[in-house]
Amino acid sequence: MDKPSRRAAWAAAPIATVLWVGLAGSPAAAAPPDTWPKPAPMSTLHALLFFVGIPTGLVVLIALLVMAPSVARGPRYRPGRSWLAEPEQFGAGDLPSREQPAIGSGLATADGRVGGGASARW
Repeated sequence: MDKPSRRAAWAAAPIATVLWVGLAGSPAAAAPPDTWPKPAPMSTLHALLFFVGIPTGLVVLIALLVMAPSVARGPRYRPGRSWLAEPEQFGAGDLPSREQPAIGSGLATADGRVGGGASARW
């Protein structure tokens, strides 16, 4: 596209936008056909129930359906009871369970040094 045609396109864009908005915003374009029956006016209470009540009711219903299983099941932790789960250690899965070092002691290398951290040694 050469320079004069670009300038013409840039100059025509605002004019086209104003014409487009002007034609779309005219009352004749937005008016329903005269053959359609006139709707009954909607009361304020009916409008509030329709536009606020129905969406709020749907949100509450969905929230109840999502939370109902956990509410029915009850809390998992019960004060006064001991912890029933087995202890787990992450990060030393390659070693058999009897060879796993204690948490926080690091992994011993072949020559006996304890490694760990970003540099693999402390």
